[in-house]
Amino acid sequence: VLRDISDRKLLQKRNAEFVSSVSHEMKTPLAGIKAYVELLADGDAADEAEREEFLGVINGQADRLQRLIGRLAAAAGAFEHPLLAAREPRRAAVLAVASNRGLCGGYNSNVGRALTTFRAEVQQRGLPLEIHACGKKLGGMLRYQKVPVASFHKEFEDKPGYAEVDALASALIARYAAGELDEVHVVYTKFESASRQKAVCEQVLPLRLKAGGPEQGSEGAESNGAESKGAASTASTWEPWDDAPASKAPADAGESLVIFEPDAATILADLLPRSVRMHVFQAFLDAAVSEQTARMV
Repeated sequence: VLRDISDRKLLQKRNAEFVSSVSHEMKTPLAGIKAYVELLADGDAADEAEREEFLGVINGQADRLQRLIGRLAAAAGAFEHPLLAAREPRRAAVLAVASNRGLCGGYNSNVGRALTTFRAEVQQRGLPLEIHACGKKLGGMLRYQKVPVASFHKEFEDKPGYAEVDALASALIARYAAGELDEVHVVYTKFESASRQKAVCEQVLPLRLKAGGPEQGSEGAESNGAESKGAASTASTWEPWDDAPASKAPADAGESLVIFEPDAATILADLLPRSVRMHVFQAFLDAAVSEQTARMV
C-alpha cells in the first residue's frame, strides 16, 4: 500500500522553518539589547548624541520583542499565566528610581512629585502601598516627609547592571505570582530626547496582552534639567503589543496562522517573566541616561 505523504513532509518542513524563524526573532532583539547595554555600561558612548542613539536601539529592540509576545499571545488564545492574573487589588507596590547625587536640575524632585501623585491616587482607592525607593536623594525626601519605605536601594549608580536590577525585579515578580501583591508599578524618568525627559508612572504587573493598536501612553513631569512647575504623573499600562503597526498584527487575533513548536503557551510562559524584567531594566536605563542629560544642562 502506497500513501502520498508529501503534505506531511511539507508541513514538517514549514514547521521546522518557523521554529528557526521564531528562535532567530527572539534571539535577535535580546542580543541587540545586551550588546548596546554593555556599550552604555562600559562608557563607550562618546557624547550625549551617541548615548541617545544607543538608547534608541535598545528601545527599538525591546519594542520588537514586545510585538513578538503579542503575536504569540494571539496564537495562544485563552492563555492563563500568574503574571496575567488581574484580581481585585488589595495591596500595591511601586518601585521609584532616582539618583544618589544632586546637581541634576529637577531630575530628583520630579520623580518625587510623580511618586507623591501616585501615592495620592492609590490612597484614594483605599489600597496599602509598598514603596521600594532607589537613590539617596529620593530616600532623603521620603524620610523628610515621614513616608514609610519597604526597601531602600543605593547600589544603583549611573551605570545600572542587569544582574542587580534583575534580582530586584524577580523578587517583585515572585511576590505577585504568590498573591502577596496585586499591582506593581514603576516610577522613573523616561528619556525621549536630549531636550525632553519626563517622570512617569507605569504599571508593570499585571501584564495585559492585546492584539490591537496602542492605547494611552504614560504622562508625567517633564524635566529638561530645570525645575518643572506642576509636575504630575498618570499611571499607565505597558503592553507587549504597544506601538506595533496595524499591518503587523494578524488578520484575526483569535486564530493562529502558524503551528508553534513548542506551543505558543509554553513559549509565552518563558517570555512573560523576561518581558517584565526587561521593562524594569529599561526603566533603570532611561533613568540613568536622563540623569546624565540633566547634569549636562
